[in-house]
Amino acid sequence: MFRGISGGVLQALAESPLGIAGLDLLDSLGLGSRNSLKVTLARLGKAGKLLRLKRGVYSTNPMKDALACA
Repeated sequence: MFRGISGGVLQALAESPLGIAGLDLLDSLGLGSRNSLKVTLARLGKAGKLLRLKRGVYSTNPMKDALACA
């Protein structure tokens, strides 16, 4: 199982077929409030554990499919 919001986000991204997930999808998992999810995503991005592709769209680091991320 995952540990907290960070682990849930990373697990959701790792299990997605293309390694990409939107903020709405991650919010629907019920890991925490939307604001805490946004803060967690920003911190994971700064730590280099995920990539922010555009507003509200995140990918695993390294990318699973670079063409899907384009």
